[in-house]
Amino acid sequence: MNINKILRYITLIGIFIIPFIPLVVFNSLFFPFITGKNFMFRIVIEIVFAAWAVLALTDKAYRPRKSWILYSFFIFVGVMAVADAFGKFPFKSFWSNSERMEGWVTLAHLLMYFLVTSTVLATDKLWDAFFETSFGVNMVVMLYCLLQIGHQLTINQGGVRVDATFGNAAYLAVYALFNIFIAALYLVRKRASLSLFSNWFFALGFNAGFLVFVLPNLSQAALSATSNGIFFGFLGLFLVNVFLYATAMLKQEWMVFAVIILCNLVALYNTATRGAIIGLIAGIALTGLLVALLDREHPRFQKFAWGAIIAAAVVVVGFYGLRNASFVKNSPVLSRFSSISLTETTTLSRFKLWHMALEGFKERPILGWGQENFNYVFNKYYDPALYNQEQWFDRTHNVIFDWLTAGGILGIASYLFLFGGVIYYVWRGKGDGQFSIPEQAVITGMLAAYFIHNLFVFDNLTSYLVFIAIAAYVYNRTSLRPRIASEFVVNNAVLPIAVVLLIVAMYVVNVKPILANRALIAAMTPTQQGDITKNVAQFQDALSYKTFADAEIREQIMSAAGQNAAATQPPIGSDTLKALAITEGKKQTEITPDDARYFVFYGTFLVQDGDIKDAIPYLQRAHALSPDKQSIIFALAGAYLEEQDYKDAELVLKTAYELDPSYDAARMTYAAAAIYNSDLPTADSVLAGVSTSTIAASNDITQALYTTKQFGRLIMLAKFRVSQDPSAQNYVSLAAAYLYSGDRKNAVAELQAAINVEPNFKAQGEQYIQQIQAGKTPGQ
Repeated sequence: MNINKILRYITLIGIFIIPFIPLVVFNSLFFPFITGKNFMFRIVIEIVFAAWAVLALTDKAYRPRKSWILYSFFIFVGVMAVADAFGKFPFKSFWSNSERMEGWVTLAHLLMYFLVTSTVLATDKLWDAFFETSFGVNMVVMLYCLLQIGHQLTINQGGVRVDATFGNAAYLAVYALFNIFIAALYLVRKRASLSLFSNWFFALGFNAGFLVFVLPNLSQAALSATSNGIFFGFLGLFLVNVFLYATAMLKQEWMVFAVIILCNLVALYNTATRGAIIGLIAGIALTGLLVALLDREHPRFQKFAWGAIIAAAVVVVGFYGLRNASFVKNSPVLSRFSSISLTETTTLSRFKLWHMALEGFKERPILGWGQENFNYVFNKYYDPALYNQEQWFDRTHNVIFDWLTAGGILGIASYLFLFGGVIYYVWRGKGDGQFSIPEQAVITGMLAAYFIHNLFVFDNLTSYLVFIAIAAYVYNRTSLRPRIASEFVVNNAVLPIAVVLLIVAMYVVNVKPILANRALIAAMTPTQQGDITKNVAQFQDALSYKTFADAEIREQIMSAAGQNAAATQPPIGSDTLKALAITEGKKQTEITPDDARYFVFYGTFLVQDGDIKDAIPYLQRAHALSPDKQSIIFALAGAYLEEQDYKDAELVLKTAYELDPSYDAARMTYAAAAIYNSDLPTADSVLAGVSTSTIAASNDITQALYTTKQFGRLIMLAKFRVSQDPSAQNYVSLAAAYLYSGDRKNAVAELQAAINVEPNFKAQGEQYIQQIQAGKTPGQ
């Protein structure tokens, strides 16, 4: 076997591994649902691309053809490379982080994936085998969803929204959305059946995916709880294989695609992802409309198309009419749709995020801020009305604004050029495999559904992979010869050079981050009780690899050190961890001097460690970088209060209150600071109109009154609490207020009342009474 055949087999094996990526979860890594998939994808593609590159240099058959899809992809990746290089923080733009694992390095790998897939899968037979493998994996995911719905497997993100092996319902939703339309594409093709060859790949994808990726999870679930998951899992495995065999024998393979569509519809519904379901309805309507208006050759398809349009309309109108019905309100899925409105909290937060993105675009309109830098925009243009939302958004939850922020007008234009280029070639392609009108309609509907979904969330690796596969499929069927590259003579040095470059790339891009990732997980894992020496060593080991995860590692170091600082008996090794946190926290603020997040993290850690004076400048810097974020103001005010700098505490909390007077926490902390600063008229003014019950329930107000010896007000609030809830605890609080004021007689009376309410408190209550009558203060 010559070297080219070996290289071709390597590329094909790698390409056929990619559909299994959605099943990959590595619990030994930080963010296991993200990092595992991405590292697997990158390693496979780097190997495949190296093999393909040698093939393309030695054999013109593997070189790309002329097509604007290809050109637009290169333009998009090129534009983003420039945008990232001149962005706010180029390092993060290039590498991203463990939580997202995107950045330019992912775009480069996706381009590699496109080049390899679009040139190596050069026949319908290979494309059928690829998509059938993908369908097999998809059925594994569907089985996983059914087991979650049946409570045989845990929903990873909690709640009732299934997430399978994705860890996020929205990621699963777009994956199911794509598979619905791809299965529909196979149904409308002239040869809408499974060949024996591709049927074998379907079975291979399903069985391999189940045994390698799902069975271990079922086994673990069976060990950790009473579960019939293994039984139902193998039952599903058996039924799917019987179904595949039966449909092949009866020559009714179309039923396979129908079942795929049905299963994905069930999964999509149970993700309760509104953007994806709205996209599905819109995509079905668009597909039906295109077929109904343009396809004159298939009257049966036209009838189905009109039926799909009517069904979509009935679903929308019917649901709107029933949106207040009890079964809708009581459904965790349907209720999410019935609550959609322009005034809903999630909707309002999206609008505010998009407005912030627009402000960021105005500041950097040409090339944007670079990938992974929306956090700078979010902090700088933070809307105080988002006080009850996530405090560190790193995405706009809209594909337009995401790329507008990351790449400016050139970035979004090049993205839309790529997206539009795929649609253009679907309708105007001139290759040997031009699409029929039903195929054109389905692919257009699929891309429209995907785009609509992305108007409300953001992409992830699995959605990128399916989109790139579709783009490569369209490119392969519609591009014309001759191929782009010219003749090139390759000598014997090409292969070893490729191998060396591959090894270096894999070590830098994958091996080092994986080792750092595993060390971080080991550092975060509890070891010997009372001794964290090994954990500290693991933190140091994780940092020694100097990877894109360093910032996240430092966050975890500061978090662990802060927790230990608050412990009554810090474990052995705490001093070393503290020193590491001080060094690395300060280093991170120097690396990212304009990122408020790390100044907050470091300042908060210093406060927890008792180093208030050193913490204040970092918290002040965070406030300067994000002046309208109340949570940062609260942290800074807390430090001022610890230093008894009541004047500055009141001043900054006044700012927090005025940013959004509807924010009750800001109101109460501002009033408390005014009390600390002996500014009672301001406190009374701020609290005017606030119910006594709200004031009485505020620990901030109570503590401020106690500290400043405003015992009359303290007693008044304690009396109110007793009147509303005459519990033993409230009587004890009232007794304490009397005692603080020097009224021991009433303190004893209230303790006696507490004993009368709660007989179990008698022994302790009488002990308190004896101490008070002896002139002592209980607890001192």
